[in-house]
Amino acid sequence: FESLSMHESIAIDAVHQDPRTESLYKAGADAAVTGLLVVPIFSGRDALGVMMCEHNVEDRTWHSWEELVASSLADCAGIVLAVLEARRTNGALS
Repeated sequence: FESLSMHESIAIDAVHQDPRTESLYKAGADAAVTGLLVVPIFSGRDALGVMMCEHNVEDRTWHSWEELVASSLADCAGIVLAVLEARRTNGALS
């Protein structure tokens, strides 16, 4: 998932048909998940994790506004984690 390392989200409309997730689907990933939106969480240049939005009724097309909202939430999570880390570091120095 090179896109994630470049701060880009990945919108997958049909998990079972997309080459990026087909192997996960065949390996026994949750068969109920049909659509997936994966957004990286960064703090500065450090990748901290991902936020995943799942759709499980039928294949779906992710709208650009949904990707924008998910990216904004991931950015907020990155900011919160950076603040917590700074507080932890400053507390250790005191």
